[in-house]
Amino acid sequence: MYTSNSLSNNRVFIYHLLRRMRKFNCPMSGTFHFDVTDLYGKIKELKKEGKSIGLVSCLVKATSLSLEKHPRLNNRIFHGLFGKKEVSYDSINCGLAAVRTDPKGEEVVIPIIVKNANDLSIEKIHKMIKDNKSMPLEELESYEWLQRSRRLPRFLIPFVHYLFRSNPKYSAKNSSTYAISSIMEEDSGLVASHSPANQTTFFPLSIKDLPTVHEGEIKIRKNLVLTFCVDHFLVDGMDVQRCGKTIKDLLEKPEELLKHL
Repeated sequence: MYTSNSLSNNRVFIYHLLRRMRKFNCPMSGTFHFDVTDLYGKIKELKKEGKSIGLVSCLVKATSLSLEKHPRLNNRIFHGLFGKKEVSYDSINCGLAAVRTDPKGEEVVIPIIVKNANDLSIEKIHKMIKDNKSMPLEELESYEWLQRSRRLPRFLIPFVHYLFRSNPKYSAKNSSTYAISSIMEEDSGLVASHSPANQTTFFPLSIKDLPTVHEGEIKIRKNLVLTFCVDHFLVDGMDVQRCGKTIKDLLEKPEELLKHL
Protein backbone atom coordinates (compact mmCIF):
# COMPACT_ATOMS: atom_id res chain seq x y z
CA MET A 1 0.00 0.00 0.00
CA TYR A 2 1.01 3.61 -0.29
CA THR A 3 0.01 7.13 0.61
CA SER A 4 -0.48 9.70 -2.14
CA ASN A 5 -0.26 13.45 -1.47
CA SER A 6 -0.32 16.45 -3.78
CA LEU A 7 2.95 18.32 -4.15
CA SER A 8 3.15 21.43 -2.01
CA ASN A 9 3.38 24.74 -3.87
CA ASN A 10 7.00 24.94 -2.72
CA ARG A 11 7.82 21.66 -4.49
CA VAL A 12 5.72 22.59 -7.55
CA PHE A 13 7.78 25.78 -7.89
CA ILE A 14 11.01 23.74 -7.71
CA TYR A 15 9.59 21.24 -10.22
CA HIS A 16 9.05 23.97 -12.81
CA LEU A 17 12.44 25.52 -12.00
CA LEU A 18 14.22 22.24 -12.79
CA ARG A 19 12.14 21.65 -15.93
CA ARG A 20 13.10 25.13 -17.15
CA MET A 21 16.78 24.45 -16.54
CA ARG A 22 16.66 21.12 -18.40
CA LYS A 23 14.85 22.55 -21.42
CA PHE A 24 16.48 25.94 -21.92
CA ASN A 25 20.07 25.41 -20.74
CA CYS A 26 22.88 22.96 -21.46
CA PRO A 27 24.62 22.22 -18.14
CA MET A 28 28.24 21.08 -18.19
CA SER A 29 30.13 20.10 -15.04
CA GLY A 30 33.71 19.87 -13.87
CA THR A 31 34.98 18.79 -10.44
CA PHE A 32 38.10 20.15 -8.74
CA HIS A 33 40.08 19.36 -5.58
CA PHE A 34 41.55 22.36 -3.76
CA ASP A 35 43.96 22.15 -0.84
CA VAL A 36 42.37 24.45 1.76
CA THR A 37 44.52 23.42 4.73
CA ASP A 38 46.21 26.82 5.06
CA LEU A 39 42.92 28.67 4.58
CA TYR A 40 41.30 26.54 7.28
CA GLY A 41 44.14 27.41 9.64
CA LYS A 42 43.88 31.13 8.90
CA ILE A 43 40.10 31.09 9.48
CA LYS A 44 40.62 29.48 12.91
CA GLU A 45 43.28 32.06 13.82
CA LEU A 46 41.06 34.96 12.75
CA LYS A 47 38.09 33.61 14.69
CA LYS A 48 40.23 33.54 17.83
CA GLU A 49 41.02 37.20 17.17
CA GLY A 50 37.29 37.97 17.10
CA LYS A 51 36.83 38.09 13.33
CA SER A 52 33.52 36.77 12.01
CA ILE A 53 34.25 34.71 8.90
CA GLY A 54 33.80 31.15 7.68
CA LEU A 55 34.65 28.88 4.78
CA VAL A 56 31.39 29.63 2.93
CA SER A 57 31.91 33.40 3.08
CA CYS A 58 35.46 32.86 1.80
CA LEU A 59 34.03 30.77 -1.05
CA VAL A 60 31.56 33.52 -1.94
CA LYS A 61 34.39 36.03 -2.09
CA ALA A 62 36.72 33.75 -4.06
CA THR A 63 34.08 32.82 -6.65
CA SER A 64 32.85 36.39 -7.09
CA LEU A 65 36.42 37.62 -7.65
CA SER A 66 36.93 34.79 -10.13
CA LEU A 67 33.82 35.78 -12.10
CA GLU A 68 35.05 39.36 -12.07
CA LYS A 69 38.19 38.08 -13.84
CA HIS A 70 36.26 35.67 -16.10
CA PRO A 71 33.02 37.57 -16.83
CA ARG A 72 31.62 35.06 -19.35
CA LEU A 73 30.71 32.84 -16.40
CA ASN A 74 28.51 35.63 -15.05
CA ASN A 75 26.50 35.90 -18.29
CA ARG A 76 23.07 34.34 -18.85
CA ILE A 77 21.13 33.13 -21.88
CA PHE A 78 17.51 34.22 -22.25
CA HIS A 79 14.86 32.73 -24.53
CA GLY A 80 12.24 35.29 -25.49
CA LEU A 81 9.53 35.61 -28.10
CA PHE A 82 12.01 37.12 -30.57
CA GLY A 83 14.84 34.64 -30.14
CA LYS A 84 17.78 33.97 -27.87
CA LYS A 85 20.14 36.54 -26.41
CA GLU A 86 23.19 36.57 -24.16
CA VAL A 87 22.92 39.03 -21.28
CA SER A 88 25.94 40.51 -19.48
CA TYR A 89 25.14 41.91 -16.05
CA ASP A 90 26.91 44.93 -14.59
CA SER A 91 27.00 43.36 -11.12
CA ILE A 92 28.06 40.02 -9.65
CA ASN A 93 25.35 38.74 -7.33
CA CYS A 94 25.86 35.44 -5.55
CA GLY A 95 22.86 33.28 -4.75
CA LEU A 96 22.97 30.89 -1.81
CA ALA A 97 20.30 29.02 0.10
CA ALA A 98 19.39 28.36 3.70
CA VAL A 99 17.21 25.38 4.58
CA ARG A 100 14.73 26.45 7.24
CA THR A 101 11.62 24.89 8.78
CA ASP A 102 8.49 26.99 8.36
CA PRO A 103 5.68 27.28 10.95
CA LYS A 104 3.86 24.39 9.25
CA GLY A 105 6.85 22.10 9.76
CA GLU A 106 7.86 21.98 6.09
CA GLU A 107 11.51 22.36 5.15
CA VAL A 108 11.82 25.29 2.76
CA VAL A 109 14.79 26.67 0.85
CA ILE A 110 15.25 30.36 1.60
CA PRO A 111 17.18 32.22 -1.12
CA ILE A 112 20.06 34.44 0.00
CA ILE A 113 21.26 36.94 -2.60
CA VAL A 114 24.60 38.60 -1.87
CA LYS A 115 24.59 41.57 -4.23
CA ASN A 116 27.92 42.90 -5.52
CA ALA A 117 29.73 40.12 -3.68
CA ASN A 118 33.03 41.02 -5.37
CA ASP A 119 32.92 44.44 -3.69
CA LEU A 120 31.94 43.28 -0.18
CA SER A 121 34.27 42.26 2.63
CA ILE A 122 34.34 38.63 3.74
CA GLU A 123 33.05 39.66 7.17
CA LYS A 124 30.08 41.46 5.61
CA ILE A 125 29.25 38.42 3.50
CA HIS A 126 29.51 36.15 6.55
CA LYS A 127 27.11 38.35 8.53
CA MET A 128 24.54 38.32 5.72
CA ILE A 129 24.63 34.52 5.54
CA LYS A 130 24.46 34.13 9.32
CA ASP A 131 21.51 36.54 9.60
CA ASN A 132 19.53 34.65 6.97
CA LYS A 133 20.10 31.39 8.81
CA SER A 134 19.21 32.68 12.28
CA MET A 135 16.74 35.57 12.01
CA PRO A 136 13.02 34.88 12.49
CA LEU A 137 11.54 33.85 9.15
CA GLU A 138 8.94 36.60 9.12
CA GLU A 139 11.72 39.22 9.24
CA LEU A 140 13.36 37.95 6.05
CA GLU A 141 12.45 39.65 2.79
CA SER A 142 13.36 36.49 0.88
CA TYR A 143 10.89 34.45 2.95
CA GLU A 144 8.12 36.91 2.15
CA TRP A 145 8.96 36.50 -1.56
CA LEU A 146 8.80 32.73 -1.08
CA GLN A 147 5.45 33.05 0.67
CA ARG A 148 4.07 35.06 -2.23
CA SER A 149 5.22 32.39 -4.67
CA ARG A 150 3.58 29.68 -2.55
CA ARG A 151 0.28 31.58 -2.60
CA LEU A 152 0.27 31.79 -6.38
CA PRO A 153 -2.45 29.84 -8.19
CA ARG A 154 -0.70 26.82 -9.63
CA PHE A 155 -1.53 27.73 -13.22
CA LEU A 156 0.53 30.94 -12.78
CA ILE A 157 3.73 29.23 -11.58
CA PRO A 158 4.82 28.25 -15.14
CA PHE A 159 4.29 31.88 -16.21
CA VAL A 160 6.64 33.09 -13.45
CA HIS A 161 9.29 30.73 -14.78
CA TYR A 162 8.65 32.03 -18.29
CA LEU A 163 9.51 35.50 -16.99
CA PHE A 164 12.71 34.16 -15.40
CA ARG A 165 13.89 32.62 -18.68
CA SER A 166 12.78 35.40 -21.03
CA ASN A 167 13.02 38.71 -19.13
CA PRO A 168 16.53 39.77 -17.99
CA LYS A 169 15.15 42.68 -15.95
CA TYR A 170 12.74 40.45 -14.03
CA SER A 171 15.45 37.88 -13.43
CA ALA A 172 17.94 40.51 -12.22
CA LYS A 173 15.39 41.86 -9.75
CA ASN A 174 14.41 38.49 -8.30
CA SER A 175 17.45 36.24 -8.57
CA SER A 176 21.24 36.11 -8.57
CA THR A 177 23.69 36.11 -11.49
CA TYR A 178 25.46 32.96 -10.23
CA ALA A 179 25.01 30.57 -7.32
CA ILE A 180 26.71 28.44 -4.67
CA SER A 181 24.84 25.34 -3.54
CA SER A 182 24.62 24.58 0.19
CA ILE A 183 25.33 20.84 0.31
CA MET A 184 28.85 20.71 1.75
CA GLU A 185 29.60 18.26 4.57
CA GLU A 186 32.73 17.14 6.36
CA ASP A 187 33.97 13.73 5.17
CA SER A 188 31.03 13.16 2.85
CA GLY A 189 31.23 10.20 0.49
CA LEU A 190 30.03 12.43 -2.34
CA VAL A 191 32.87 12.94 -4.81
CA ALA A 192 31.17 14.59 -7.82
CA SER A 193 27.81 15.92 -8.91
CA HIS A 194 25.84 17.11 -11.91
CA SER A 195 22.72 19.21 -11.93
CA PRO A 196 20.57 21.20 -14.33
CA ALA A 197 21.44 24.87 -13.94
CA ASN A 198 20.45 28.09 -15.66
CA GLN A 199 23.51 29.98 -14.42
CA THR A 200 27.04 29.21 -13.28
CA THR A 201 26.67 27.25 -10.04
CA PHE A 202 29.35 26.04 -7.66
CA PHE A 203 28.72 22.90 -5.62
CA PRO A 204 31.11 22.57 -2.64
CA LEU A 205 30.57 18.89 -1.86
CA SER A 206 32.90 17.87 0.91
CA ILE A 207 35.94 18.69 3.02
CA LYS A 208 38.17 15.62 3.28
CA ASP A 209 41.56 14.77 4.72
CA LEU A 210 43.44 13.30 1.73
CA PRO A 211 47.04 12.40 0.87
CA THR A 212 48.31 15.42 -1.05
CA VAL A 213 51.67 16.35 -2.55
CA HIS A 214 52.69 19.49 -0.64
CA GLU A 215 56.14 21.07 -0.99
CA GLY A 216 57.44 17.91 -2.62
CA GLU A 217 56.19 15.54 0.09
CA ILE A 218 53.03 13.48 0.50
CA LYS A 219 51.08 14.81 3.48
CA ILE A 220 47.55 14.53 4.82
CA ARG A 221 45.88 17.81 3.89
CA LYS A 222 42.34 19.19 3.94
CA ASN A 223 40.87 19.11 0.44
CA LEU A 224 37.72 20.84 -0.75
CA VAL A 225 35.82 18.98 -3.47
CA LEU A 226 34.16 21.64 -5.64
CA THR A 227 32.05 21.04 -8.74
CA PHE A 228 31.39 23.79 -11.30
CA CYS A 229 28.21 23.62 -13.34
CA VAL A 230 28.02 26.06 -16.25
CA ASP A 231 25.75 26.66 -19.23
CA HIS A 232 27.56 25.15 -22.24
CA PHE A 233 25.47 27.35 -24.56
CA LEU A 234 27.66 30.26 -23.39
CA VAL A 235 30.70 28.77 -21.66
CA ASP A 236 33.33 26.31 -22.90
CA GLY A 237 35.53 23.83 -21.05
CA MET A 238 38.55 26.11 -21.22
CA ASP A 239 36.56 28.83 -19.44
CA VAL A 240 35.97 26.39 -16.59
CA GLN A 241 39.67 25.50 -16.46
CA ARG A 242 40.73 29.15 -16.32
CA CYS A 243 38.20 30.02 -13.65
CA GLY A 244 39.23 26.94 -11.68
CA LYS A 245 42.85 28.07 -11.75
CA THR A 246 41.87 31.51 -10.40
CA ILE A 247 39.82 29.98 -7.58
CA LYS A 248 42.67 27.58 -6.80
CA ASP A 249 45.09 30.48 -6.43
CA LEU A 250 42.69 32.32 -4.08
CA LEU A 251 41.81 29.34 -1.89
CA GLU A 252 45.30 27.84 -1.70
CA LYS A 253 47.02 31.19 -1.05
CA PRO A 254 44.87 32.59 1.76
CA GLU A 255 46.99 35.71 2.16
CA GLU A 256 45.65 36.86 -1.24
CA LEU A 257 42.01 36.08 -0.45
CA LEU A 258 42.13 37.48 3.08
CA LYS A 259 43.23 40.87 1.81
CA HIS A 260 39.48 41.29 1.34
CA LEU A 261 38.66 40.60 5.00
